[in-house]
Amino acid sequence: MTLPRLRRGAAAEDAAARHLARGGYRLLARNWRSPVGELDVVALDGATLVFVEVKARRTVGEALEAVDLRKQRKLVAVAMDYQRRNGFVGRPIRFDVVAVEVASLACTHVENAFDCP
Repeated sequence: MTLPRLRRGAAAEDAAARHLARGGYRLLARNWRSPVGELDVVALDGATLVFVEVKARRTVGEALEAVDLRKQRKLVAVAMDYQRRNGFVGRPIRFDVVAVEVASLACTHVENAFDCP
């Protein structure tokens, strides 16, 4: 991965985290890693544990399409690992996507973007 791409990704994740915090979410983790994979953002929306995938693309549509079934399955596996390791088993969960337009860093938040496949 090139440095400009890494910077763009970090800027998109920063923009998404700010967007979520302004929306009342309580951020618990960013870039949480385990042997299973990585979660971009983990937050609480009231009592619901929310796993947020951040995608930076030229358009919102491109960003949302990037979270395909394979990616969804991976996110579910990592989310289950996060729950076990952090004492959140049994808590209601949700999977959201924040699409970030690269040029403007404008965020489009899609709640309940997918169910556990």
